Amino acid sequence: MGEYVARRSKNRQGFLWLANLVTSADGRRAGLGLVEAKAFVHKSKQPDAESEAFWEERLGLYENEKWRWYDSVEVTKRSLSEVAEITHVFDWEFDDFQMLFSMAVDEYDYVARA
Repeated sequence: MGEYVARRSKNRQGFLWLANLVTSADGRRAGLGLVEAKAFVHKSKQPDAESEAFWEERLGLYENEKWRWYDSVEVTKRSLSEVAEITHVFDWEFDDFQMLFSMAVDEYDYVARA
């Protein structure tokens, strides 16, 4: 039976977590809640095919972690479809030409921490 967690190091198992926090744009930047919260793992860290299938079924299996950022943009777009202006704020992992290009082509507003 699969372990359903990734090997984080020699003696640890677990999964990674992505959370999309929505804040107000009125200068207070008050936390309004989560648009999405999702566990995910790296495909290369899965011990067997059963574990891979478990995570793939839940859309939490990534070959390259950078695409989880873009997936979160799409979820936010759908969830906040009535919001006039959205600015996405990304961590350092987002700093990748493919991601920056995709955001520009799709005309999303963003800030990326480098």
